[in-house]
Amino acid sequence: MSGTGKLVQESLQLLGDVRKKLNMLISSREHEFLALGENIMSLSDAVGGVRQRSAELVELVSGEAIYSVINQLADDMGRLHELCSVGSESNLDELVRVRSNLHELIRLIQSYARVVRTLQMLGISTRIESARLGTDGRGFNTLADDVEKLAGKIVEYSGQIVQYAKNLDALADEASVRSQIMLGDQQTCALEAASGMTDRVHLLQDAAQAAKERSEHVDALMSDIAASMGQIVSSLQFHDIVRQQVEHVDEILESVSRMVIEKQEDSSPDEELVWIMDVARLQAMQLEHSRDSFSDAVGQLSAGLGQIASNVMHVAHTAVSGDSVAGSALDSISQTINDTAERMRGVAAQGGEMGETMSSVASTVADMAGFLEHIEDVGAEIELIALNASIKAAHTGDKGKALGVLASSIQRLSQDAGNQTGVIAATLDTVSSSADSLKSQARSFHDATVINETIGKLEEVTGSLRALGMQAENLASALSSEAGDIAESISSVVRGITFEKTVGKELSAAQERLQGLVRRIEAAVPDAKSVRRPAQLDQMMNRYTMKQERDIHLKAFGGQSDEADDDNIELF
Repeated sequence: MSGTGKLVQESLQLLGDVRKKLNMLISSREHEFLALGENIMSLSDAVGGVRQRSAELVELVSGEAIYSVINQLADDMGRLHELCSVGSESNLDELVRVRSNLHELIRLIQSYARVVRTLQMLGISTRIESARLGTDGRGFNTLADDVEKLAGKIVEYSGQIVQYAKNLDALADEASVRSQIMLGDQQTCALEAASGMTDRVHLLQDAAQAAKERSEHVDALMSDIAASMGQIVSSLQFHDIVRQQVEHVDEILESVSRMVIEKQEDSSPDEELVWIMDVARLQAMQLEHSRDSFSDAVGQLSAGLGQIASNVMHVAHTAVSGDSVAGSALDSISQTINDTAERMRGVAAQGGEMGETMSSVASTVADMAGFLEHIEDVGAEIELIALNASIKAAHTGDKGKALGVLASSIQRLSQDAGNQTGVIAATLDTVSSSADSLKSQARSFHDATVINETIGKLEEVTGSLRALGMQAENLASALSSEAGDIAESISSVVRGITFEKTVGKELSAAQERLQGLVRRIEAAVPDAKSVRRPAQLDQMMNRYTMKQERDIHLKAFGGQSDEADDDNIELF
């Protein structure tokens, strides 16, 4: 066998060895490609789950629930402010009027006492005049005794009314002090319910807006991550592309080997070697391109997954990066509600005490009115006695003129006393009316039903806000935890992608063996360019299913690439 014939046999043997290596390369790495695909698909599903959770978070913190509860809280705090302001300064004004009327009542009673003393003096004068008349004046002694006795009763009743009035004035003074304290507590309560709570509600609103913006940012990040994962999943077809390229190299090498064996009788060894050389050179270029494409694709895949892992970790941190403004504001609001409730209940208790005081005032005024009725009865009796005395004096004749004048004076004074009694009664009615008004106002404080209902609503609203906040916090925490797990899983997948080194090394080894064969044939056939080449070389173009294979073929033999069809991963 000639040297070129031997080289043909060795070349065929080498092509067979290269084919075995390529076949083993594809079959031995198939499970790694499949495992990578399964891992990435699993990660894609996990990213989709977190994307759904981020959408739920956006819906929760951006929906009407939180904002409607915050608005309800603001409304209820306004109601609490109104309750704190009930009564305000009107009680003090009413108490001032009560004390003024009591002072006027004491003045009237003291003026009334002067009338009574005059009556007493007239009684004494009547007794003296009765003694002067002797037997004719005996009947008038009874008049004098009755007037003095009745006047004494008036003095007694008047004194009791004055004492009651002084006691009531002391009660009113005490009530004024209590009202001042109540007013101070009400003003503090109203201030807390208005300014402080308004600021805290605004903090809640700001915190809700910040949570909304943060959740929307997280959702936008997850949307981008999901899109990137979709691209990664789509890029997995590089495995199929590389596998097809390697399979095509194997098929062509097998086809060339078979054709050389079948055509050995019709062609010279040099023609067979040149044919083998051309095919080896072309397939070495195909393997080089396949190796570079595979390495680039795996590199881009790893870089893309690494970026996704970084973005997902950013999501994990961002989802739980909210400050504690909302929680602090709610704690402060709850504390203020408790403080305000305690203060309002204190005001209610003070109102109860005020009500009891005003009940005492009303009861005392009723007693005073009873004494006044006694005075009116006594005055009427004196007036009747004086009338009878005037009639009797007239019957006495000239001797009884002096007694008649005294009786007429007593009658007039009793009438004056009656008129003053009416003024005193009107003043008492005014005091009684004021006491009733204050008692009614005190009862409104003492009735804690509305207060408790409002406080209950506020506590319910703050509870709802806490529940919504906790729900959002738990959702964000779960999202963050899942995102962190996904980021770690992606990083683990990236760390596990090492097969490209082995595949690249095997492809390079096959390429180098084919290139070495080309060099041997070039050395064995110096005039290879003049050797006839079979037409099958050009027909090989029809066997390619990917454009890059055709481009490499054309490049190897000086052709032009079809620029109109520039999709490097097009499959026919």
